[in-house]
Amino acid sequence: MKKAISMGFVSMAELLKQASNEGYAVPAFCVWNAETIETVMQIGEKLKARIILMSGPGEFPLLGPAELSKIANSLVESFDIQ
Repeated sequence: MKKAISMGFVSMAELLKQASNEGYAVPAFCVWNAETIETVMQIGEKLKARIILMSGPGEFPLLGPAELSKIANSLVESFDIQ
């Protein structure tokens, strides 16, 4: 049984170290607005799975990294994702 790192966001190093030690993968999803972040978090919560939210230069014109992180931080409080 996998033990939870913590609820909310954790560093990538901590997340991947535990995944490697315990032999499981952590999927990464490209998000570009509040709706896509919320959808990915809903699925992560439903499946009780850790997830990685990511974006790249293709998404930056839609919503920059600073704004995207504010939205993600605001939304994560509504979900039981470990």
